[in-house]
Formats: sequence, C-alpha cells, structure tokens
Amino acid sequence: TLPCPPPECVIIPSEKRRFKDTGRVNFGGHRHHRRSKRHTQNPAAAGSSGNQDEMEYG
Repeated sequence: TLPCPPPECVIIPSEKRRFKDTGRVNFGGHRHHRRSKRHTQNPAAAGSSGNQDEMEYG
C-alpha cells in the first residue's frame, strides 16, 4: 500500500483554481494591493500618514 501524502501535497480544488487563474497563489496579495493603491491615490497623504501605516503593518 502507498503511504498517505502529507497535507501540503493534497490538492484543494479551490486553491488549484486560484493558482490556475492568476498564475500564482494569492495569499497575501490583498494587503499589498491596498497599500500600493493608497500611494497612487494620495501622494501628499503618503508622506505623513503613509509612513505610520507601513510601520504598523511591518
């Protein structure tokens, strides 16, 4: 009999679909996209409050 594969090797259909659609898995993409979007919308505000946001998020 074959041994059970570890959980990392089990393919989850929803994750497979997500990977197939984008070409890469999007796990932390939302936060990064939001930060870059804020920079382009408010270049003036990014100088004062943007630095604090980046420090809070790490």
